[in-house]
Amino acid sequence: MNLFSKLSEKRNTSIKRKFIFFSVVLFATIVVLSSLAFVISMRQIVYNTTGKDLSLILEIERIKLESSVYGEIAIAMKMAGSPLIKRYLTNPNDQTILGTALEEIASYRSAFAANTVFWVSDTDKRFHSDDGYVFTIDTSDPNNYWYLMTLNETEVYNFNINYNPDLNVTNLWINAPVFDNNRRPIGILGTGIDLTAFTDSIYKNYTGTASLYFFNEAGEITGARDPRLIADKKIITDELGPASMEVINNAKKLKAGETIFYDSQIGEIAIGTVPALDWYIIAVQPVGIRDALDTP
Repeated sequence: MNLFSKLSEKRNTSIKRKFIFFSVVLFATIVVLSSLAFVISMRQIVYNTTGKDLSLILEIERIKLESSVYGEIAIAMKMAGSPLIKRYLTNPNDQTILGTALEEIASYRSAFAANTVFWVSDTDKRFHSDDGYVFTIDTSDPNNYWYLMTLNETEVYNFNINYNPDLNVTNLWINAPVFDNNRRPIGILGTGIDLTAFTDSIYKNYTGTASLYFFNEAGEITGARDPRLIADKKIITDELGPASMEVINNAKKLKAGETIFYDSQIGEIAIGTVPALDWYIIAVQPVGIRDALDTP
């Protein structure tokens, strides 16, 4: 074999090696880029799916809570419109109707979900709850501000939400003024809803891994899996870290009954409103690469 043939063969071998090398590099690059595109695509799919799932959860829980609240309000309104109860609150010392009036109040009590009812006549300001007299309202006491506000400034009903640290229970009180036929306020009646029992039922029945919270206009957590967050009056921003301000800003933009979801630094977030209580409900679901890879 002459020198020219040897050089030609060597050059061809070099070209083949370079071709194979670049082919391998190109193939590896395509594989890496394709894998990266797949993971990004799957991650986006997971985010969208997770966001829609979280929004659906919020919508279901909002409807359940508001249905419960509105159902209790309807009973309270019916009770406030009872002619017999109006007669009783106008003259609570009338013994001729006392027994019958108390029987009617007891029938309404059994209709309320918590089996509790309270009433007070403006004639004697004696506050009764369930089975009997509790105390007489002192309207000069600042702690009883709700009484005159409900009696003189409320057209239909108002809410009062408080937390009982001894029982670890948050109650929503529905206060309805009672008017005589001349629209003169003659008393107040209502019921309480155990919001703690309701929120506990949400977490009991929820099998997902998202963190769910209720919070009010002031940012105070009003419902959570950990009751200490409510007892300690924790603010929702304390729980959300770097995503907190974005959550608050987005919550304030929501219309009544609206739910949105979006990506954040801490995962997928869904926020909704609870118009009946002027609350918000939020779900936070961390989403990582593993979630994308595990998606069927």
